[in-house]
Amino acid sequence: MIARLAGLEKKALISCAAILGEAKLSPLPSDHDLQDCTMTRTEHLCLMARYNQWMNHNLYAAAMTLPDSAIGLDRQAFFGSILGTLNHLLAGDIVWLQRFAGHPARHEALEPLRQMAPPVNLKALLAPDIRALWQQRQALDQALLDWTQALSETDLDHDLQYRNLQGETGARNLYALLLHFFNHQTHHRGQATTLLTQAGVEVGDTDPGGVDPRALISLQPGARAAAAARFRARTAGKYRRCSCRHGRRFRRKNGLASPGVCQSAARTPG
Repeated sequence: MIARLAGLEKKALISCAAILGEAKLSPLPSDHDLQDCTMTRTEHLCLMARYNQWMNHNLYAAAMTLPDSAIGLDRQAFFGSILGTLNHLLAGDIVWLQRFAGHPARHEALEPLRQMAPPVNLKALLAPDIRALWQQRQALDQALLDWTQALSETDLDHDLQYRNLQGETGARNLYALLLHFFNHQTHHRGQATTLLTQAGVEVGDTDPGGVDPRALISLQPGARAAAAARFRARTAGKYRRCSCRHGRRFRRKNGLASPGVCQSAARTPG
């Protein structure tokens, strides 16, 4: 069991380093090298900001394969439509980033948020269609990424004072608020992914563990697609035999029979 966990830790660390742009896809570090290797809070937040940018790119690309009528169709979801759900996520992110912009460090990356009028509420549309919403989403995601890269560990220990949408004041640790912020994104992207799936649109992998880290480094569609294709080619043999989630998806798409027990799951804990 210890050896298995060490292997998972090694894969996670090199994936995170690659996503953060700090690894040039060099050989994996040895087990000895990993003994004192840990990820700082700021590195973790940079990773989450990069993932947010990558996932939003995929989500909007999938949504924009639909006509505007389907994107705006009320599907009886909490925020009605695909457009309404993506709009709420953008509005929520703006609200939180404007609160974060009040940090005494006055990070330059959040200056545009300090100049921006806050959303009227979390349901009012910020743009008339998904293309205009996407323009705002891209700018916001880049500001978020730039800000997380500027954060220091000391910044994260600050108790941020802010007002909620009801005008009530509060104060919370910035790092704790950021964990909530990224968790909120994941929650509503899951809702949007469900709506797209119901509309017949395949979003693709939604977790970094299911894609090659190289696909996260570049957000250029061609580079991302090529990296993903190389990863699928390398792992096709494993997925033909494996009954894990990715293996089941691979065989379902290719009409292959189930192989039985996943080799990785069949290992005896030690």
